[in-house]
Amino acid sequence: NSIIAGQVGIAGSTIIGDNVRIGSNATILPVKIGNNVVIGAGAVVTKDVPPFSLVVGNPAKIIGRVDKKGNRVKWELLQLLVLVHNSLKRL
Repeated sequence: NSIIAGQVGIAGSTIIGDNVRIGSNATILPVKIGNNVVIGAGAVVTKDVPPFSLVVGNPAKIIGRVDKKGNRVKWELLQLLVLVHNSLKRL
């Protein structure tokens, strides 16, 4: 389900969640990438990335949140999405 654009460096023990979008020339060190994450082109990911995050830069930093389609969302909507997601996981 994940989308990788162009050439990307991913370290061996990295765990990538579902519905992750990784921009071209990103480098991902041994970390855990949550579900529904967008990683910007050229980002260097050195730390775990929580679900629904938008990360960019070197080192990569969270600059926003995204929905399941990768669209940026406001914080209040994100809280609702996480609540619903966690509730569905319990079923």
